[in-house]
Amino acid sequence: MNASINTPATPTANPSRWDLDRLVAEIVRRHTEAPLRMTGSFVFDADTATVFEQVTDPARIAEWFGLVKGGSFDHAGSCNPGTLGAGTRRVCHTRGMGDLDETFFYYDAPYACVCRVKNAMMPVVDHAAVMVLEPIGPSRTRFTWQQYYNLKGVMMRFVFPSMLRSMMNRGLATLTQQLGGEPSEMVAV
Repeated sequence: MNASINTPATPTANPSRWDLDRLVAEIVRRHTEAPLRMTGSFVFDADTATVFEQVTDPARIAEWFGLVKGGSFDHAGSCNPGTLGAGTRRVCHTRGMGDLDETFFYYDAPYACVCRVKNAMMPVVDHAAVMVLEPIGPSRTRFTWQQYYNLKGVMMRFVFPSMLRSMMNRGLATLTQQLGGEPSEMVAV
């Protein structure tokens, strides 16, 4: 599916921030038909704004996710010119895998975002990542992360999903140590 990133980020009725099924049906499915490949739900001892910054700002991601060494935002395509919003492009520089080129299709800080992910070195296409954060106490947040993609090629298609899940789980374990919370893992679907 090729929907323009300049289309409104939400349909006429905004999906509930924490209604993952509606976010997938109304946002993800406008951009990809790829299946859900992995998911995880994590509880952190931090407010939603803190967790959201940790999982969306490339400089903060580099502090807990060993693959990422930094990055930047380009707000030229944002629905809110000059600021983060649907249409903002995020580039995460990685160690050994080139750049992750990501464009937000949905952005509702500090509660949810959906982005397209492109990287020439990964054996995946039609990749979308969904992040939903739900406050479950004054300084406690449930973070749900889902990855939708289709596999391409032959060489890495069987190894890559487990490698990606392993890297994500190491990073999320580090983030749990930094923020406090309950250990959990991304799992294959």
